[in-house]
Amino acid sequence: MKRCAPNTLGTSPRFAPALPATEDARCSRALRGTRRIKANDRERHRMHSLNSALDALRSILPSLPEDAKLTKIETLRFARNYIWALSETLREDLHHLEQRCCSSSSGGSSTGMSLGSFAFGPHPQNFLLV
Repeated sequence: MKRCAPNTLGTSPRFAPALPATEDARCSRALRGTRRIKANDRERHRMHSLNSALDALRSILPSLPEDAKLTKIETLRFARNYIWALSETLREDLHHLEQRCCSSSSGGSSTGMSLGSFAFGPHPQNFLLV
């Protein structure tokens, strides 16, 4: 089987050495096939990386029943809502802390400063709401 002649003068087909029409078509198909294989490999690698990242994210989120694996979009929505809920909890605790701090410095009695609990209870599926 003959190899396709390299294009040594430029990328334009008019500078390529003249090949018979059937050989030119065969080279064109082979080149497209090689490019497609490389593109498929890149896409496969990209999807493996994305799936690995989503699995890592799922392992960090509060767990649901083991048989309920979230889809990609559900995982992203759950993570967004979980981050929002954590932020709100921190914001509320900071607000309560500031109130205690201000009330104790203005003569009120305070028995101590606690940041409170960050637990969300037994229902992590509530974070799935959009």
